Amino acid sequence: MLRHSFPSVGAGLDFTYCTIGACLGHGRQGITSCYTHRLDAVLIAAADKIAGEVERQVRD
Repeated sequence: MLRHSFPSVGAGLDFTYCTIGACLGHGRQGITSCYTHRLDAVLIAAADKIAGEVERQVRD
């Protein structure tokens, strides 16, 4: 379930598919590669925010 919830919540929080994919360790997004390099701190913050929202939804 989390495999699908994490990216769905991330999209709902308006993170780009490139950011979500990078948080998940994906090197490519479909056919097109993501050429935007993100700072580790940005990815960590995005992952933390998405994980917090998933946790909130599970508890509600």
